[in-house]
Amino acid sequence: MWWCWDGFFGAMRTNEEFWADQVSAFLPPMGPDNAETITGCWGWSVVASSPQQELANEWIGFTARSDVMKQQIYRGRVPARVSLWADPEVQDLAPSSPFLLDLAEAGGLVKARPVTPSIQEIYDAAEQNVHAYLTDQVSLDEAVTAAMDKINPILERDLG
Repeated sequence: MWWCWDGFFGAMRTNEEFWADQVSAFLPPMGPDNAETITGCWGWSVVASSPQQELANEWIGFTARSDVMKQQIYRGRVPARVSLWADPEVQDLAPSSPFLLDLAEAGGLVKARPVTPSIQEIYDAAEQNVHAYLTDQVSLDEAVTAAMDKINPILERDLG
């Protein structure tokens, strides 16, 4: 189970002979509280000591524009903005478009990932506990609780 799947899924779909219909995607399963998942696997930040703060902020503003973000579909990836997933051009060109439309229409099931420079720490905490659940070591509730026990202090540190 892989939550940052869109770019890889596109490559897998275009190599049909190798994958032979063995790969798919689905809406997030219902957990103990909800069926939400996160999206957005990339981001930019500006180092506080950078002498080029203004230029860096301009770059971030440029890359976050909808028209620029849509260009990711030419790399086999989808835009990070959920609002673009139902866009006709994205639907025509994104390899994962049938699933993107489902997700776009699912409303509150998809939320952007937290804006934090520590996303790898968060992924590590989640993946370790998801793995424990998927290998029948713990229940889903235990996995989510253990992951959140690790994730919440990271978010408090970075966003608090």
